[in-house]
Amino acid sequence: MPHASHRISVFLVSKDPERSLSEGQEAALFADFGRLDWLVQGGSAGAKAEEVMEGGFQRMRIDRPKQPVLYGNRLGGFRASCPACGASVAASLGGVLERWRESGQRVSACQACGHESLLEDWAYAPHAAPGKWAIVFSRAGSPFLREEARERVQSLLGFSLVEVVSRG
Repeated sequence: MPHASHRISVFLVSKDPERSLSEGQEAALFADFGRLDWLVQGGSAGAKAEEVMEGGFQRMRIDRPKQPVLYGNRLGGFRASCPACGASVAASLGGVLERWRESGQRVSACQACGHESLLEDWAYAPHAAPGKWAIVFSRAGSPFLREEARERVQSLLGFSLVEVVSRG
């Protein structure tokens, strides 16, 4: 459970790290959240923000870093494991991220078993996800979206998303 001093952000990242978010999809998402009174102009939480997640949130925005990133916990790190054998692949993470940024390749072979897998298929604890953008709920009251909110976002965008929680 988070401490009162911890700030929680919830990131929604596409399950397909190469999937883009169009301006039209972004505008539709913000308009829909506004109609439901989940947001007000500028991305601040609306009067019914608690319908999105328990405790609401302070702000929703789209994060578009200049390079692909691994969205994850910023405090205390995380573990990355091979999906085939469970061996740690954390030492390979920096190289795989750099290769993705340079050439678009996200595949890496496990040094323990040789299994080749995509960066997004690695097992992360706590959960993490690679992406080129994310929907961010800042100062969230809960680390999880309510089912209706998650389904609504995925329906509006037309693809599946992964929730990643960051404290810090």
